[in-house]
Amino acid sequence: MGLQLEETVPRLTLVARNDHTIRDALSDFLLARTSALRSPRTVAYYSETLRPFLAFLEAEDVTDPSLLEVRHVRAYLAKRAKNRAPAIRPRLGPRDSGLDPVLGNRWLP
Repeated sequence: MGLQLEETVPRLTLVARNDHTIRDALSDFLLARTSALRSPRTVAYYSETLRPFLAFLEAEDVTDPSLLEVRHVRAYLAKRAKNRAPAIRPRLGPRDSGLDPVLGNRWLP
């Protein structure tokens, strides 16, 4: 009769991993940006900007991406703001922190 789609397309099975770490999430993010044809310099910038955030999360024992909460991002931004000279830029938001690509151009609630 007619061509049935499920007979011609192989099925893809995704398996959740319990050992997926924050570092794995960063690698996945960078790979996604690379496959979206971002320039190598842009991907390098993302990597350089996000690595200190990951180090902060690991110091807070947040190594599982599912444990990441808004309070962790706020604490990181507060730490960055504290270490930054106020004359340069008194207000520090996600766009200034390098977290803008991760937050998807959204301000934190």
